[in-house]
Amino acid sequence: MHERYFRMMDRLARRIGVDPLELRIQNALRRGDRNCVGVTLTRSTGIGECLRQLRRHRLWTGRRLWRAGAPAFRRRGVGICAV
Repeated sequence: MHERYFRMMDRLARRIGVDPLELRIQNALRRGDRNCVGVTLTRSTGIGECLRQLRRHRLWTGRRLWRAGAPAFRRRGVGICAV
């Protein structure tokens, strides 16, 4: 996937007032869903459970403090890449 796609997902999440991770969890493919080429998934991709585990991880829950603690003249970013 291209970086612009993920940036657009983050912008969309901000615009609608949803956490970027929550937006990805809500839209994760599940068994029975059809993917972008029309194939119906007969098994779970596992991405939903993976993202739910990440939701509780200390690196995700503490990301705002970590970003705020950047040294002078430095910026820190936290992102997620999942479709």
